[in-house]
Amino acid sequence: MQRKIIPDAENRLLILYALKTVGAMTDQQLLIVMTDTDLMNYITLQLTIADLESEGKLRRQGDTSGGTLELTDAGRYLLNSFEMHIPVSRRGLIDSGAAQWNRWRRWRFSISRTAKRGCTCASSTAETSCWTLLLHCRRANASTASSSAGSSA
Repeated sequence: MQRKIIPDAENRLLILYALKTVGAMTDQQLLIVMTDTDLMNYITLQLTIADLESEGKLRRQGDTSGGTLELTDAGRYLLNSFEMHIPVSRRGLIDSGAAQWNRWRRWRFSISRTAKRGCTCASSTAETSCWTLLLHCRRANASTASSSAGSSA
């Protein structure tokens, strides 16, 4: 399968659109959103983030290695001016990825509340492990649903 080539200007808009749609995220969280939708690879993402930060379109809150990225006023202005140039199909991918990501955030929040209640397993789970666990739970739920549908037929 031939990989699609997305122009640099569109990559910039995609990152700004993802941050607008999902909200502030770390580099790793943004990487998950962009690679799960097959819109961008790691190197392109990191280079584009660095460019957007140096141009003042993105701001990093917290430390430079793990802080969250958020839009600046200049980034919002740029996105508002050119958002219609992002193909609808790619906006749809980010919108559906954002919905999944926000469900995951709510799920992650419930895990952290469980950890506060004394569950040591949940408190020691790293973010990427939680993402993997979420995908595993989805697959398990899907297989359970399909097997129960098959037994009722």
